[in-house]
Amino acid sequence: MSLSEPVENKPAGTPPVISTPNTSASAPTDNPVIASNDASIHATDDSIRRASQGSGDEATRVTTNATCSEQGTSPADSKARHQKPTLGPLLRMEPLTIYDLPTPPLWSKSKPDSDSGPSEASPYWKDQSTGSRPGLVDFVQEVLLEGHRFIKHTGDFKVLGETMSKPAIGKVQKTHLAVSESDLGNIDWANSLAPSRKSYKPKKEDWYGRRSEHTATLNDGTATWIEFQDGLLHNHSEREAEYDPSIYDARLILDWATQIRDRAANFDQRFSALSMRIFEMCHKIPGGSPRHFSALVISGKIHPSVFVTVQIPVDLRTDVPEAFYSIGRNVKEGSTAEKKKKTVEGQYVSIESCVHKPADGKIYWDMTTCSDAKGALPLFVQKLALPGQLAKDVGFFMEWARKKNPRPSTSRIRSDSTSGKPASLRQG
Repeated sequence: MSLSEPVENKPAGTPPVISTPNTSASAPTDNPVIASNDASIHATDDSIRRASQGSGDEATRVTTNATCSEQGTSPADSKARHQKPTLGPLLRMEPLTIYDLPTPPLWSKSKPDSDSGPSEASPYWKDQSTGSRPGLVDFVQEVLLEGHRFIKHTGDFKVLGETMSKPAIGKVQKTHLAVSESDLGNIDWANSLAPSRKSYKPKKEDWYGRRSEHTATLNDGTATWIEFQDGLLHNHSEREAEYDPSIYDARLILDWATQIRDRAANFDQRFSALSMRIFEMCHKIPGGSPRHFSALVISGKIHPSVFVTVQIPVDLRTDVPEAFYSIGRNVKEGSTAEKKKKTVEGQYVSIESCVHKPADGKIYWDMTTCSDAKGALPLFVQKLALPGQLAKDVGFFMEWARKKNPRPSTSRIRSDSTSGKPASLRQG
C-alpha cells in the first residue's frame, strides 16, 4: 500500500439517508451515468424484496414486469434527484461471522498447497440444516442490491480532486463520504439478514472512492466491456491479484458455486453471472508486516449492462478450518517463503460497479471502500494515502487488459452492442 499522495480529509456536507434492508430506495441515482438504467433496476429492487418478505430463501421464482430499458428516467425519477447514499446493515466494517452466512459448502479437496479438509467435529460442519442462517437466494440478492443502492449515489460524495492513472486515458475522480455513528444508528439492525448484526454497535466510517469514465474500445489506455467483465466481475479476486502488484496471494477459502447453480431458478430473472466466495487477500506493505484481509466476495449482474461486486469482512478465526492466514496455518504450510510470513489481519468493505452505455460507447466505473489495515500503521496516515492508491488501480487494470489482449496499432474497434465483445475478440 502506497503512502504517497496525501489529501485533505474533508467531511461530506450532508448526512446520508438511512434505509433498512426491507425498504426500497426508490429515488434514482444522482449519478446521471447510472440513471438511464435505474428505472428498471428500481422496479426489480422493489419486486424482489416484496416477494422475499416472509417467503424464505427457496420461494417460488420471482418474476417482474419491469421493462429493461436503457432510455431516460421517468418524470418521477427526475423529481427525486439528489437523494443521498442509502445505508444498510450488511455492508459494514464489522466482520460477519461464519454463522451470518448461508450454509457453507461442503469441503472440496481440489485446493492448492498442503491443505487438508476440516474435521467432522467442526461446529459449522454439523450446521447444515440450521434455521438461523439467511437463505442463499435472499442473502445474495440483498447484498448486491444494498451495494447498488449505496454506490449509485457516489455523485453525493465529497470530491477530493482528480488525478491521472497512466496508462489509463482520462482523469480519475477521488471522493470521500463520512458516515457518522448517528447515521448508522438509525438503521433497523433488528431486521438484518445476518444474525450478528442485530446487536451491532455502529462506529463512524470513512468511505473513500473513485469514479472514472472509459471508452469501450480495444485501444491502449481503455478496455472493452467484455474485458471489464472478465477483470472485475468474473473471478474478481484472482484477477485483482493479477493486476495489483501489492497482492501476493488470493487464497480461496469457500465457494458457493454449486449452491448458486442448484438454486438458479429461485433467483429473480434480472440477476445473472452470480458468485459468492470467501478469499484471504494478502498484501505487501512497504516497510511493514504483510496484511491479509478475509473477505466475502459477492458479484453479479443486476441488469444486462450493470454489474456489482461487493466485498464484506468476515471473521475466519473461529469454526472455519479451511482458513489459512487467519489461523496461522500458512506459517507451516505456505508454498513459498513469502506465503509463510506471519501476517497482520486488516479489514475492508468495498463496493464496485460498472455500467455499460452502448449508445455512447462508454463504460462508467465506480468504486468505494472503508478500510483499516490495522497494525502499527496509524489510521489517519492510511486515510491520507488511500484516495491516491485507489486511483492507481485504474491504471493497473488498463495495463493488465493491454497485456491480456494486445491492442491494434490502427483504427479504433468499438465493442459490439449486443454481445459486448469487440470484433477482434468474437468467435467466427
